[in-house]
Amino acid sequence: MKPTFALLCTGLILSLAFYELGALCNRFVSIIPTYAWMIIAVVVVKGTGILSEELEDAAREWGQFAIHSWTAAALTGIGATLIDLKTILHTLTPFYLFTVVASVAVITLTAAAVGRAVGFYPLEAAIAAGMCTTNMGGSGNVAVLSSAKRMELLPFAQIVTRSCGALMLTLGGVLVHLLR
Repeated sequence: MKPTFALLCTGLILSLAFYELGALCNRFVSIIPTYAWMIIAVVVVKGTGILSEELEDAAREWGQFAIHSWTAAALTGIGATLIDLKTILHTLTPFYLFTVVASVAVITLTAAAVGRAVGFYPLEAAIAAGMCTTNMGGSGNVAVLSSAKRMELLPFAQIVTRSCGALMLTLGGVLVHLLR
């Protein structure tokens, strides 16, 4: 199916509506961040099936358009603006490097083993569920999946990243309020 301009606009409006719903929920329960509320709303709406198939198609097409149109620019921009080489070189000690490599390896191997145990392909499970939980989010998912030539796993990687990210944001928000 080739996306139409109307379909893309509908997907954009839908994504903005979910963001605004997350912002509204954050006004009432500020302990949970806006982005986490947005993810919770999407999960609830998708889980209950209250959104029409046409609107789901619009959201999916908008997401695919954004991924294919902005991936290279986003990776370049994020890489150029967020990476401070002086800070990286200052903090890159042998112990820190070992900790990072060990964490990524253990999580990736665990995801592969669990994936194999439940009948998934271990390589895809290791990439989508393992490596995509240990990167820097959406742009990290794109970097991992594009280098592995597995971009078709992006929806699964996004679910893993968003659910783990929402969990971390929620736990972090709760801990900040509890430790004040």
